[in-house]
Amino acid sequence: MGILSNIGKWVFENIPAVASVVKNAGELAHKSVSIVDILFEGKTILAEGEEQQILSRQIAAKETNELKHHRIQFQIDALELVIFASTFERFSNNINLHAANLQTHLQVIQNTEGLLGDMNRQRVAVKALMGTVNHLVNVLGLGSKVNKIEGLDIDIRLGSISILAAYEAFENSRSLLLRDIDSFSKAIQEQLVRIENVRSAVRHIPDINQKVSSWLETSVEPKLIDAQKHAKKLKGELLSVSHLEASLRRDLKTLKQDDL
Repeated sequence: MGILSNIGKWVFENIPAVASVVKNAGELAHKSVSIVDILFEGKTILAEGEEQQILSRQIAAKETNELKHHRIQFQIDALELVIFASTFERFSNNINLHAANLQTHLQVIQNTEGLLGDMNRQRVAVKALMGTVNHLVNVLGLGSKVNKIEGLDIDIRLGSISILAAYEAFENSRSLLLRDIDSFSKAIQEQLVRIENVRSAVRHIPDINQKVSSWLETSVEPKLIDAQKHAKKLKGELLSVSHLEASLRRDLKTLKQDDL
């Protein structure tokens, strides 16, 4: 089997996995938007918490230093939780972009392999035709009447069309995608830690504890955990996309027409 046939086989085997990566990257982006929206709802909860704090002071006239500390700590932790919401949108946009680039580079490799294959078959056919015509000219003694077919450059200039360059771009997109999936997963884990900080702080503030805890447990936490699982699934799919064999990559660097 020639080099182009091996590359065509590699492309065919990876098309379904790459298509699934693109699909799941889009779903992850959708989940990220949902996370951002629900976290920004925290602004309203924070505002209501401040109103409750004012009312409590008017009623109680004087809060203990410990309760004041818990309120301040809650405001800090909750604000940090909300501020970092934009992180997810940035990572998911990058993931979507790199996944699309991955599919584009695979398509370029497939198209280049097909183009070189077609060109090589035509080159072989034209060479055979030239040889046959020239042979007939010699056999039939038509040299004085018919010119032989000579001086035509029909060889493929391989350096002008590089499968290796397209493959390197494919691997670069894969690396960037893996990096951003890992960053996304890390950001989720850090956000889950912030949730625990908010939960711990608000536990000591009776007037808003129930509402904040319910928001965290029923709205925020489930979406983060769902996105975390989806990111893990996406990474697994990406890792299932095979690499070109090292020997085949070496052959592409020294590709000759006879190898096609």
